[in-house]
Amino acid sequence: MQPETGIVKLIITGRWPHVARQIKSELRKAIPRAHIRSAGFRSVFILEAAGDVLQLAQRINRDCAEDIGHATPALAEVESKPDAIKDAAVKIGTTQIGQEESLCFRIIKRGLHGLEKDTPKLEDEIGRAISEALQLK
Repeated sequence: MQPETGIVKLIITGRWPHVARQIKSELRKAIPRAHIRSAGFRSVFILEAAGDVLQLAQRINRDCAEDIGHATPALAEVESKPDAIKDAAVKIGTTQIGQEESLCFRIIKRGLHGLEKDTPKLEDEIGRAISEALQLK
């Protein structure tokens, strides 16, 4: 799931596409030793840094809220295939979601991917798999 080196990834979305330099500057202030690079989409960045991915996301969302859209922790990196996504989502879901909590699973498709099914169908299938795993927990 996460690299053994302790380096974690976050996906950063910019609020406005024309201020990429400002977004990077604010991220560097918030997380000075972070490596920030483009994700290949306008105003979307990958931030790599040492630390706890959830705490880093909270810090960025708190400290940079006016300058960025959102920081999303990358809890897993898998192939763009339904079974790989489902396995990772179930594993993460069973460790991150409590039995009494509700959930909503979303897929956002961008660029090239191996997901041929309609997004709502995939979301439903994977969401059900997470829900079933939580019931067994």
